[in-house]
Amino acid sequence: MSKRPIIILLSLIVGFIFILGSFSALSAQESTTQESTTQESKKKESKSDEFTLEEITVTAEKRSENQQKVPIAMETINADEMKTLGKTSLTTLLEDIPDAVIQKYPDGLRVTLRGMSDTSGTFHNQSMSAPTVAINVDGVFSNRKDQGSALYDIDRVEVLYGPQSTMYSSNTPGGIVNIVSANPKLDKFAVTGTLEGGNYGLIHGEGSVNVPISSTLALRAAFSAIKHDGYISNGGGDQDNKSGRIKVLFKPSEQLSFVATGEYSKEGGYGNFSSNVTAFVKQSDVSDPWTSTSEIGSPQNIKNKRFTLNMDWDMGFASLTVIPSYSKRDGTQDQAVTDPMSGVTFEDKTDMWNNEKSLEMRMVSASDFFFQWIVGATYYKSEDYQGMNEYLNDAYTGKYRENQNNEKQKSVYANITYPLSDTFRLNAGYRLNWDELSNYQIEVSQPGQPVTPSSSQPQNYDAKPDYKIGFEYDLGADSMLYANYNTSFMAQSM
Repeated sequence: MSKRPIIILLSLIVGFIFILGSFSALSAQESTTQESTTQESKKKESKSDEFTLEEITVTAEKRSENQQKVPIAMETINADEMKTLGKTSLTTLLEDIPDAVIQKYPDGLRVTLRGMSDTSGTFHNQSMSAPTVAINVDGVFSNRKDQGSALYDIDRVEVLYGPQSTMYSSNTPGGIVNIVSANPKLDKFAVTGTLEGGNYGLIHGEGSVNVPISSTLALRAAFSAIKHDGYISNGGGDQDNKSGRIKVLFKPSEQLSFVATGEYSKEGGYGNFSSNVTAFVKQSDVSDPWTSTSEIGSPQNIKNKRFTLNMDWDMGFASLTVIPSYSKRDGTQDQAVTDPMSGVTFEDKTDMWNNEKSLEMRMVSASDFFFQWIVGATYYKSEDYQGMNEYLNDAYTGKYRENQNNEKQKSVYANITYPLSDTFRLNAGYRLNWDELSNYQIEVSQPGQPVTPSSSQPQNYDAKPDYKIGFEYDLGADSMLYANYNTSFMAQSM
């Protein structure tokens, strides 16, 4: 292989370091009078303040770190930025993230990062695979692609590009979106609230209250409610969502803390279900591009419940974290469907439910340990059911279908960062996981037709390994050069 590209690359790196060194070597000339010395000192202070980088603390690698020292390509948006920009949903938040694309599918949001798209199929609006880009809420993975669509009382959102399989419980090759909600605080009482209005009858309100009950116990409650009319002519594209969250912090000592979270949300209105617009070649062909001739059906009524416990125990040489979680989603969603042959409009009434259970246990080395390490194990199980019945003029036609997707996932992982010098470190990670996906279907297309259930053979991905290797080199106090090589895969049912 030619040495010229390597020589050019080394020259660029050396030149970059030389430029950085030149900047740090610049200094102002010393003045001969005490007055000018004082003025020059103030100018230096002002200049120093102007170029000081704000330290952003993230937990992308399962420990609190300065973002400038994390060897991951990532973007971070904090609560103040979200309020300033008026971002109230994950869809609007990720619109401004570089190389991020949000698409709405029948099975929920599909996030694309750096061209890594979710192209998995759906069966009657149910996803047939885990997401390519996972959305984690407070460290808990969910295979539901509409998780985290409502953002309120959020501390920050971290967008991690590329595979993170050796650090997280999901084998998502595109990346991770971490949503971190605000935790209770023991040191102050605080109340916040916002109210806004807009076109299409928009009314949106949020609020939170933090109450320190004692020196070891604090409570935080938050809510969000948003409602607006549909922008599609048949009423589709509207929103009527309500959410509430309660967090309790118990900290009996400086070394031990528990955070219990309970969350409830309700989705009403028609949403994006049955909101397809009438086809047109170009916008000038129609007077209103938001016109739809399809029937809208009945409003949806979907309820979500989530319970999570986070235990952190500082044992000195390392900290132990245990996160069990349980969530349940159920409700109804109706859609009017017109038969293309007869022109008759039927109403499909859908019942759905989804249960998820997960557990993660990990140990993270102390910050003063001579090298950094993390080991952990995860367990995840989900059951996703959908049953649809067809009605004509409120009379049951005898047609129905059922579909259920099941997923199990277990994994163990380990990561180390070993310093070879004060400025140069090597990274390595490994994850071994066992995945199982299965699908069960029943479909009756004609009244009286014999029931012929079909069931796919479970798709097993036993002992599938992922690994990471890389390095990081400190160029300065607030800059770092790093490179990583990561592997990942995505489990998909047939």
